[in-house]
Amino acid sequence: MTLVNRDGFHNIRVRNYESDLTPVRVSLDDVLVSVGVQRVEGEVTGIDAAGTDRRSENRKRATNFPYDRLVFALGSQLLRLNVAGLAEYAFDVDTYNGGSRLNTHLQSLPADPNLQGCLRSSSWAPA
Repeated sequence: MTLVNRDGFHNIRVRNYESDLTPVRVSLDDVLVSVGVQRVEGEVTGIDAAGTDRRSENRKRATNFPYDRLVFALGSQLLRLNVAGLAEYAFDVDTYNGGSRLNTHLQSLPADPNLQGCLRSSSWAPA
């Protein structure tokens, strides 16, 4: 059995708002190896339904994998609108990286000279 995934992790998206993101990122190898599933890092770029073959590509090469059964588990992704300034100034917790970026921003607020007097305590930190 083979799993093709973009990276080596399953992210528990509904918890990406937490200040400690360590437990929301689960190593797929830790889960899959013990049950005999091989993980291939890449993206499925095509499926030959009649020939029961799928094509996967990663940064290094394209590979074809034969299959007897194929399961689609595509997940979901936040739709980001094309609004001026949104990418630079807005935050989301849709992905691990997005949650991490928000946490870094929140932790930097007490040191921001433009916010002096806005925070009640210099020891403020997100919960």
